[in-house]
Amino acid sequence: MASNQIRSIALEKILAAPNRHQTLEYPRANLGWAKLFIIIVFTTVLVLTGCVVIWSHVQITTYNYQISELYQEQKELDNWQRKLRVELNHLQSLERLERLAVEQYNMAPPGPQQVINLR
Repeated sequence: MASNQIRSIALEKILAAPNRHQTLEYPRANLGWAKLFIIIVFTTVLVLTGCVVIWSHVQITTYNYQISELYQEQKELDNWQRKLRVELNHLQSLERLERLAVEQYNMAPPGPQQVINLR
């Protein structure tokens, strides 16, 4: 019975208290403006540094891809150049030119009276 009376007295004090409409405030850490500013600046610098690192890795990957494409293009151009040199050597060969002169243009070697020596 005594415990019931204590409970009812405690309830009356709680319900009748003038500050019963106030909400309970949790204790907050009072950091101060200077410490809060330092934390904000540090976090901002950390985020910006992370962004720069990620951007640089993306740039490196992009440049490596472009370099790879340029090497492939260089190999193709080297092959093309090699084929063109072979074709040029074939077109400039003396045997081919002599054969064309005789067969297609009805040419013959010059006679002794047709040769003029220049000094």
